[in-house]
Order: sequence, then structure tokens, then C-alpha cells
Amino acid sequence: MDIQGLANATFKSAKKITECRSKVRLIMFAFAICSIFVEGKILWVLAILSMFAEAYTWYLLLKINSKKNLAHEFIRINIIQKAFGRKMPMDLSYLKAQVDDKELEKAEAFDEPNYYASKNENPKIKLVEILQESCFWTQHLYKASLEKSTSTALILFTFILITVIGFLSLVSPDENYGLARALMLLLMFAPLWDQIEKIVIFNSASSKLKLIDLNLKFKGKETDYVLFIFADYNAVISNAPLISDAIYEQEKPKLEKLWAERIA
Repeated sequence: MDIQGLANATFKSAKKITECRSKVRLIMFAFAICSIFVEGKILWVLAILSMFAEAYTWYLLLKINSKKNLAHEFIRINIIQKAFGRKMPMDLSYLKAQVDDKELEKAEAFDEPNYYASKNENPKIKLVEILQESCFWTQHLYKASLEKSTSTALILFTFILITVIGFLSLVSPDENYGLARALMLLLMFAPLWDQIEKIVIFNSASSKLKLIDLNLKFKGKETDYVLFIFADYNAVISNAPLISDAIYEQEKPKLEKLWAERIA
């Protein structure tokens, strides 16, 4: 079983949970819009359901981060193994113990033994080439994700603005339901905050990866420095949101062509 397959299977599981979380956020958004047109017990039911839904999204976020961190650990070990040929059975055994049975079963389907293009036999040079390739791909995917998150944020802001205007125009002040409506409107902003957070992180991570790529180009001959850069690379990708499969598949042909031109 290829280590990259384990990473990909774990990432896939995290992305499915992310999709579930997005759907819950969408339901909460719909509840907030509906709250404009209802009152009484129904309004309070929507408010309470939205609070439970918000708590559930935080639980899902914990699961997403846990699986994402596990997948990045697999990637770290895979890079070390590909570059230095060093087997790490103890580390792998502990990581595999955290993988769900379903993910283990699917891991072989995600195997990619030739995931990295480098064929260099020198461990230090191979590590540099793997990191350069990873930085190049990930930086561009983060830029594409940044554009997607920006578009989503603008759409959400437009809907929220329309909803707030509708709320102010159609709903008369009512002390009995003011708290419930205020809560619904507040929770409606949660999806927008998610997108704004992604915009900030994707933008920062993209810039950092480009800088790491440049540092590898000019200081890649210094072994100790490369290991420090490797640590920086791991820190950047570990803190970044997941890249959607749709964006990856959309950008893959272009990035394959650009990388082939770069190493030619």
C-alpha cells in the first residue's frame, strides 16, 4: 500500500466531511431567510435548530482538522521516504492506527507511486526537487482556491445584504421575537466568515509557498537549510484549508504542462 494512497484516502474523507459541513451551513442560511416570514413557536424552533446546527459544524470542523493533519503526516513521511529511501515503519504504524477501516480499504485505489516527477538519485537534490514541485502545484492551487472563495464570499455577502434589507423592510419590531431574529441573523454570517478566513489563509499560504520555492532555487545546495525549508513547507500546508477536488481537476492539466516546461 502506497503512503500517498493513504494520504489521498484520508484527504478524501476530510473533504466529504467538509461538504457535509457546507450543507449544514447552507441549511442554516435557509433558516435565517425563512425567519423573516415566520414568528411564534416556529421562529424559536428555527433559532434553536440553528444553534444546534452551528454546534454541529464546530464538531465537524474538529474532525476535518484531525483527518487533514493525519493526511499531512503521511505526506511528510512520503516525501522523506521518496527522497532518502528511508523506511519509517514505527511512524507509519502509529499513523495507520488512526485511519478508519473504510479509508484503509480505499487507500489502494488512491495509490500514486509516481506522484512526484523527480527521478534524481541524489537524496538532497531529490528532496529539493520534490519540494519545488509541491510548492509550485500547491501555490497555484491555493491561488485558484483564493479566487473561488472570493467569488463565494461576494455571493454570500449579496444574499446577506438582501436578507437584512428584507428583514428591516418586512419585519416590524417585536420584543417577544427580537432575540430569536437577532440570533438567526447573526448565525447567517457564519458561512461568510468561513470564506473570509479562507481568503486570508489562502492568500498568505500562496505567498509563503512562492517564497519557499525561490529560497529552494537559490539556497537548495545547503543541506541544513533545505531541512529548515521542509519544516516551513509543512507548517504552511498544515494550516491551510483543503483544496477542493473540483479545483484540482480543473487546474491539473495546466499545471502538469507548466511543470513539464519548467523542468525541461
